[in-house]
Amino acid sequence: MPNTNGEKWIKFLRAYGPVPEGNSQEAEHIEGLSKKLGIPRLAFPHPLDKRFSSMFKTAEAKKVAVVTGTAGDGKTTICFELTKVLSGNAPDPASTSVCIETFMTLPEYGGEEMTIIYDVTGWRQKNEDDTLIDEHVQILENAAKYAAGTGGTPFLMAVNDGQLHELAKSLPKNCSSQLRKFFDELLLMHAAAQGKSDELPNLELVNLSSVPSDHLMEIALDGILSREEWSCLDQENNTPLFGQYSSVVANYHLLKSEAVRERLLNLAKLADACGYHLPMRSIILLLVNALLGHPGFSGKLVKPGVEAERNFAEDSRYKAALHKNIFGLNLTKEERKKRVLYEFLANLRVGEETTNDIDELIIFGDKHPDFKEVYSDLVAADPHMQRDPDLVRKLADYLKGEISSDFEVQEFRTLLCEERKRLFLHASQVQFETFNLWVTCVFHHAGHFIKRILLPIATEKNVDVENIIELVAGLNRVWTGLLIRDDEHQIYIATGLDISTAPISDLLIQKIDAYLGQEAVGITRRKIDDRPEFVIQYNGKRFAFELTMQLYEFLMRVAKGAMPTSFSSEIYSNLQAVKQKALRTLDLKPNANFMLLLDLDDTGRVRGVPVSLK
Repeated sequence: MPNTNGEKWIKFLRAYGPVPEGNSQEAEHIEGLSKKLGIPRLAFPHPLDKRFSSMFKTAEAKKVAVVTGTAGDGKTTICFELTKVLSGNAPDPASTSVCIETFMTLPEYGGEEMTIIYDVTGWRQKNEDDTLIDEHVQILENAAKYAAGTGGTPFLMAVNDGQLHELAKSLPKNCSSQLRKFFDELLLMHAAAQGKSDELPNLELVNLSSVPSDHLMEIALDGILSREEWSCLDQENNTPLFGQYSSVVANYHLLKSEAVRERLLNLAKLADACGYHLPMRSIILLLVNALLGHPGFSGKLVKPGVEAERNFAEDSRYKAALHKNIFGLNLTKEERKKRVLYEFLANLRVGEETTNDIDELIIFGDKHPDFKEVYSDLVAADPHMQRDPDLVRKLADYLKGEISSDFEVQEFRTLLCEERKRLFLHASQVQFETFNLWVTCVFHHAGHFIKRILLPIATEKNVDVENIIELVAGLNRVWTGLLIRDDEHQIYIATGLDISTAPISDLLIQKIDAYLGQEAVGITRRKIDDRPEFVIQYNGKRFAFELTMQLYEFLMRVAKGAMPTSFSSEIYSNLQAVKQKALRTLDLKPNANFMLLLDLDDTGRVRGVPVSLK
């Protein structure tokens, strides 16, 4: 049992990490530990708190509310908190164990019976034919009546996105038409990202996954790092756990730095742009592992007691450096594979992309007179001792030509990769932009995407024309197979002699002026999820496709001359399919009398050769 307040705090935080005694973030485990140690649970103001409170704030505001989202978004926690508000009492443990509770609301909230399903997974029971049991159907019938305003009682349900569809499929054939309409409406609302029903007056749907991951990252950073329990860093700095060699102290101060915070928020933005929503549970796990990760401890997380005394007896902070923990390098590959969060971070390949400028600075910076000042500011600056000392020795061996075996080469490459990760996280914003450290990951243009695309659409501003022109050039390259240099203000939609997905599509179907009148190209924010989409308008018709980070990177590289299949054959094939959809949606068809054969001169200028079809 930990003795000091600091030891208790570290033991408590471990419960939110990736591998603490096999009970990572389980509500029952954390609740029991919270009471045992006398430490309040981690709690954060949710961006949608005002919306939830407005649903039930008066007796007249009677609602049937369904809360959806991915696992870890906090659905059950929100329902627990609403139970306290609406009933004046904490959730009943006997009821929460079966994931459903019925209680009387306080007079100011209507003073009537209300049912909350905390988690559909634990509540739902099925018959042999895979339909819901009668008792559970009746509960849902009651909710459907109240949603339609024909009876029943208020109702709140937490359900994962996929389970919502499964629940609808589990309805028995003899259920009421009103209940089927209730679920039909729910599924339509979910697909359209619609919060309030047009058909059922009392029904609302809240999708927690709609909250941007960077907003959640900001809330979690502030919530964890501002806890008063961190006073132990000063009060117990004479102990190994919080002494001069403690990786916890180093990682805490780094997480509070402006540079690391900016990097984490941008990584969260990229997660959404790549199709990886980061739920709050995953973000908390990431931050706790960043703070406590250490390969020398059991469970790979710092813990009080003998292990702390042994591991922090000498300076080994580099073993548990923040840049290693953020990417889960303290964990085994098997542990990382279990979590989508680390899958996303691995796919970014941060530090794994070689770049001449950065590698020259790391290897030769302290020896070349032109590099020494920059080297001192960017590379050598390491107040928290995060740099692996083995790198210095290996660099000396490399310069002397003493690295020859495959094992030594791989070891040297790994150390270089980790050093690039360190610079990626630690560099100030000015240094990051000066050296464009995004080139150390797979998305070289991620900084441009965030600044030029994501930020403007988030603030409802127009994306600058020059940024759109670059994407038009990339599209023309993919859709024609030609690197058109002279005309980036028009989109060429062409086909081959056989099929429209031919690598070289040089028979022009339509040339769309990108910035004139009704014929336009632009980037807007999708209503369904606020992500960017690329829009082509022609002759009163509109075609759009989602502009993901992967697609943006592909088009930017292709526009600058890279072969379309060199970055991603999959994206290249997908864009050919997108062209076919554009042809159908914009109703573009070949001219029956003639076609224009596209050709380029030596400078990349388009030459059109008319081809008569008569």
